[in-house]
Amino acid sequence: MMSGRLKTTKRTTVTVETERRLVITSRHMPAAPCTACGGPSRLVTVEQAAALTRISVRAAYRMVEAHEVHFVETAAGALLICLNSLSDSISNQKG
Repeated sequence: MMSGRLKTTKRTTVTVETERRLVITSRHMPAAPCTACGGPSRLVTVEQAAALTRISVRAAYRMVEAHEVHFVETAAGALLICLNSLSDSISNQKG
């Protein structure tokens, strides 16, 4: 025969929010005027942009294709992404 008692369980949920700000300085990232921003910006390769933002290279290319970030193609065919617009785009996606 059961005693009629119900077992109660308490649950606690902990939510942690973090914000990350990335500051980059390097001689290998040229500062150049971004025609879309209208001011100086650091330019990075698609691979560097992906690593900095912790997204896949393919996701970085999708951002370029969707014009979510400012970019330039060099005479040698390299694709460079404006860090100002990359930072803004990532911030907008999170918030």
